[in-house]
Amino acid sequence: MKNATIILVTNVETPVDEISSFCTQARDVDAYLVVLVQTISPTLPINVHGGLPFGGPTEAEIWTKEIAATKSSLDSATHAAQTLLVDTGCKGEVRPIVCAEAEISEAVAQSAKFADYVFIASNIRDDKDLYKSLAHGVLFESPVALFLNAQIAERYDHILVAWNDSLCAARAVHSALPLLRNSKKVTVVCVDPLPISHGQPFEPGAALSTWLSHHTCNVEVAQIPSGGKDISACILDMARDVGADLVVAGAYSHSRMRQAIFGGTTRTLLEQDSQPVYLAH
Repeated sequence: MKNATIILVTNVETPVDEISSFCTQARDVDAYLVVLVQTISPTLPINVHGGLPFGGPTEAEIWTKEIAATKSSLDSATHAAQTLLVDTGCKGEVRPIVCAEAEISEAVAQSAKFADYVFIASNIRDDKDLYKSLAHGVLFESPVALFLNAQIAERYDHILVAWNDSLCAARAVHSALPLLRNSKKVTVVCVDPLPISHGQPFEPGAALSTWLSHHTCNVEVAQIPSGGKDISACILDMARDVGADLVVAGAYSHSRMRQAIFGGTTRTLLEQDSQPVYLAH
C-alpha cells in the first residue's frame, strides 16, 4: 500500500485510539491517510416559526442550538484527528462532512473517487442503516474497494479469493491484484462449482489460478461443496480453516433488492464483524 491514498470513514463518536491506530498503520506503509469525519445535520423543522405554549423556546431556537452543538462536536473531532496525524507523523488530511443523512453516502463516495482504498471505523456499525448506506455508496458510487474489519498492512500473507466466475468476482480480483501479488499465498475457493460453462467442460478456478501464477502469485484452488450451508458461511469457514488474513470477494453479483429480501453472500460478509474482507463491485 505504499503511496496509496486511503480513506478512513469516521464520525464524531469514533474513539481516538482507533483513529490513532490507523494513523500509525498508514505511516508504517508510507500511505496518505484521509480521515473523513462525518456527522448528520439536524433536520430543519417544518414550522420554524411555531412556538411552544407558556413562553417556551421556538422550534427555530431549538434548531439553531442543535446546529451549534453539531458544529461544535464536528470541530472538536476534526481537531482531534488533525492532532493525531501530526503526533503519529502520518501523511494525510482531515475532511469534515456535515450534511443530511440521505447525502452522506454520496459525499463519502465523492472523496472515494480520488482514493485507492476505503476503510470504515468499527463504531459506524452501531448505526446499521448508516453503515449500510456508506458501504453501498463506496461500492456502487465509487471505483474503489471497501475494506471491512481490516487493518492497513504492508502485506496480507494469506488471501482467500471467493471465486464464482462472475463479473463482480473478476473485477474484485483485478482490483486486488497488487495485494495478491504481494501475498505469500493465495487460496482460490469455489463453492459448489459447476464444471460446465457455455456447454463446454472446464475446471472451475483453473483459469484464474493460471493468470495469477503469471503474476508470480503462489496459488492453490479449493473446490468445496456447500453441504446445504450458505455460501457465505462456507467462505468464512474456509478462511478460518486456512488462516486467511483477508478475503477478497465480488460484491452484489445479484441485485441489492434480492439480497435485501432473501439474504446473500455480500450481505453476510458486510454484517459479520470478525473476518477481514475486501469487497469490490
